[in-house]
Amino acid sequence: MVATPFTLHQCCPKTDGAGAVVMASEAFVKRHGLDAVWIAGTGMFSGEPEFSDAPRTDTTGAKAARQAYERAGVSPSELDLVELHDAFSIGEFLYAEEMGVCGRGEYAHYLGSGKAMPDGAATAVNPSGGLLARGHPLGATGLAQLAEIVWQLRGQAGGRQVPGARLGAALTMGAGEWERDTNVAMCFVLAR
Repeated sequence: MVATPFTLHQCCPKTDGAGAVVMASEAFVKRHGLDAVWIAGTGMFSGEPEFSDAPRTDTTGAKAARQAYERAGVSPSELDLVELHDAFSIGEFLYAEEMGVCGRGEYAHYLGSGKAMPDGAATAVNPSGGLLARGHPLGATGLAQLAEIVWQLRGQAGGRQVPGARLGAALTMGAGEWERDTNVAMCFVLAR
């Protein structure tokens, strides 16, 4: 037990890691014949102080996702996959619902029905295995999520490939503080 109800294997380890994203203009991509994946929309929100035990109804993750979807001109139901910040096992449930993969309180059923799997039947959730599978290299976590989306959209994800993936979103979070929603949440929608 780490902190009730979380056991050691429900908490991702902090790890070393690095990542990079190469960004280029559309003209550069065309001139060099690159296999590009496009940023269709982004969203970012900082947390606000919370001094209540009441359930949160509009968190930074939900706000960032809605903003990214609006800017991309898509709805969550159009996503082929999401990579979300599951530093603790509960994160997959909370953030899948915040991203609109399913309704509030519905992710346990979504997961149990197999819809979160990368078989193309519905929006796949963390086909990479997420932070619980790879660890949490803090600043590089979001870059790992973006890399997974790029590999998926290019069809380069091997055995975890989501068939026909053309649209994906990544939600990454900054640390939280006592009586404060997450310090920052960022959502990226990537498209092919």
